[in-house]
Amino acid sequence: MTDVTSQTLRLLRESKGWDVPRMARELRKAARDTGEDVAAHHGLVKMIPQWERDNRARRGRYGLLYLKIFEDVAGVLSPVTQRSRADHVGDGSDTRGTGPHGGR
Repeated sequence: MTDVTSQTLRLLRESKGWDVPRMARELRKAARDTGEDVAAHHGLVKMIPQWERDNRARRGRYGLLYLKIFEDVAGVLSPVTQRSRADHVGDGSDTRGTGPHGGR
């Protein structure tokens, strides 16, 4: 989850229709399921918007918890992945699905 930007954290949360307090509950639930200790609910409610604005560095364990919660969409929404694909669509360098001679 090293390439996930603060904007992606917000997009992941919003993709589920969750507000910040709900995200805090989900983080605490994921932590409980894995035996992790995390901040109290009110602390997470303050930290989540800071992470999403890139005003506060998040510790690795929180990144892992985000990954656990959003494992079904985390790779799909990565801005690095999206930007890389978008930069190559239509310029001939996007060779996914091409045959050995460049044919599709």
